Amino acid sequence: MADNPWPLFKPPYHFNGHSDKVKTVAIHPDGQTFVSGSFDNTIKVWNLHTRELIRTLKGYSRYVSCVAISSDGQTLVSVGIERTIKVWNLQTGELIRTLEGHSYSVKTVAISPDGQTLVSGSYDNTIKLWNLHTGQWSRTLKGHSDSVNTVAISPDGQTLVSGSGDNSIKLWNLHTGKLLGTLEGHSYPVRTVAISPDGQTLVSGSGDNSIKLWNLHTGELSRTLRGHSGDVYSVAISPDGQTLASGSDDNTIKLWNLHTGELSETLERAGKVNTVAISPDGQTLVSGSDDNSITLWNLHNRELSTTLVGPGYVSCVAISSDGHMIVSGGDDKTIKVWNLHTRELIRTLKGHSYSVKTVAISSNGKTLVSCDVRNIIKVWNLHTGELCRRVPVFQSVTDINPDRLTAESVEYGSFMGNDIKVTKHWNLHTGELSETSMVSTEFDT
Repeated sequence: MADNPWPLFKPPYHFNGHSDKVKTVAIHPDGQTFVSGSFDNTIKVWNLHTRELIRTLKGYSRYVSCVAISSDGQTLVSVGIERTIKVWNLQTGELIRTLEGHSYSVKTVAISPDGQTLVSGSYDNTIKLWNLHTGQWSRTLKGHSDSVNTVAISPDGQTLVSGSGDNSIKLWNLHTGKLLGTLEGHSYPVRTVAISPDGQTLVSGSGDNSIKLWNLHTGELSRTLRGHSGDVYSVAISPDGQTLASGSDDNTIKLWNLHTGELSETLERAGKVNTVAISPDGQTLVSGSDDNSITLWNLHNRELSTTLVGPGYVSCVAISSDGHMIVSGGDDKTIKVWNLHTRELIRTLKGHSYSVKTVAISSNGKTLVSCDVRNIIKVWNLHTGELCRRVPVFQSVTDINPDRLTAESVEYGSFMGNDIKVTKHWNLHTGELSETSMVSTEFDT
């Protein structure tokens, strides 16, 4: 280690956290809490200082890809592999509304500094602008020829930046929607963008393993940083504008001097680093990785302070309302029922032919509902382990209510030239389809 100018730190201890890969993190403006989104289909809200879990937000049938917090700290916006955007009250955990409009999965979101405008980027190659308070769609920006992977808004709220799978970066006037310019220089998809606190520098990370620094006003390339040996998935800039952090497919986080481009530190993780964020006081770096962990680093001494990590190969968990049992499902196609206090395995439920992605327990603790990746729902007697019913939905299951024994599934298609959303409601007592509704998802642009 002595001959290595950039020390590599190892985790000192672990806490229970997500049960699958951590895809995204965001830090509250007051620096007291942070939010993480994961492949375990949940969002978790944490106390940044005590490391305690405050609450878990559920509502996704597939992984959460991006989270963003409004400047007043009241609102959380999240997106997943689904085509919707969810808006939450961050203080209570209440789901305020769900926004629909993109024709393919939503990849990224950002909130304007004044908290009025929500921006979303999608695999449908478009950017949509929304009124954050009313949920009304206001404008669609078209120009990219591939997925919009990342968006960022300048501190003055005037400029929107988007990075795409078409290898380009586009600059837009946020208020008029006018395209201001296109920056080209990356040879592979642009994965991440960030803007310095003074609004002068744009930073982009790409699948070409490089980080590029641009003058946001002139569009000129200032510097290219090389050092990662894998895709650069996330970049973040410290509040003082001095330090740039980058997370990569090469399992490392690199810290750079933003002004000189000098590499100052390399921090090692056990898995691909999907996301990085820096606290408002500039003291803490938060990262999320493919090893299911959230890692907190002290940026002052560059030491690792805490790792929040869950078990591997588990895709979903649920706890009974009396707090006695925990149920887990995973890639081994089984459901395991555990005694929460003794940690003993009570029973293993077998019957799914594919990985189990969702489990839910009724409030009376008698019924368990599970769903696998092929959207086949199974209803179980939790006390005996008996399989009561099998319901093959074969569409994306978006909601399961184990108390009413109902489920909802969604699929998208085309009817008479219009994009449509078809929602089906299922009775899990009988296994029958009870209701079907169809709405158009088309917007005039």
